[in-house]
Amino acid sequence: MATYGTLCTWAEVLGYTKALKLLKQNIEEEKGADEKLSSLATNINSAASA
Repeated sequence: MATYGTLCTWAEVLGYTKALKLLKQNIEEEKGADEKLSSLATNINSAASA
């Protein structure tokens, strides 16, 4: 995630608006995937400890 932030900054500074837009979309997709995986892990860990 930190890499995406750095790349967004570079894209913005260099004026690469299309790249910046795509990078921001990727960040949102990664956040969504992270939330889903965290939820799955929580459920699996709860079931395993029961």
